[in-house]
Amino acid sequence: MIHVKQPVQRSAYNMAIIQESCIDPLGSYVVYSPVNISEIKMATNGEDSATMSSFPSGIVISKDVQSIANASAWSGGSGDTRTHSTLLTVAFQILMNGPTTMIAESKTVVNSLMTSTIQNINHALIDGYNLEF
Repeated sequence: MIHVKQPVQRSAYNMAIIQESCIDPLGSYVVYSPVNISEIKMATNGEDSATMSSFPSGIVISKDVQSIANASAWSGGSGDTRTHSTLLTVAFQILMNGPTTMIAESKTVVNSLMTSTIQNINHALIDGYNLEF
């Protein structure tokens, strides 16, 4: 299911977030993208959505199958698989204005964004805190 989330405070950019999420026995994912509200209205009215710009980002949390297989091997095949691991995959697409080489300031911003996202997910999963982006 896809959700359109509008910010509480409207900005001059007139943007919303399109988000899709799924939870099943294999894992969970959240994929989201900022999109111009006028482009969303065009697409929902049946107009051509080919010109709609989208830079999706997201996270996937899944079981570490390799860890489970290794635990089974260590237990001698007795089925005693007490090792539980989780894989976290984080992906960002960021539009950069200017040259294709990242300048130091851009690297710092991207590093900060990724670090804070991973820390928030870690706190939510381990400590039970709410995600704060």
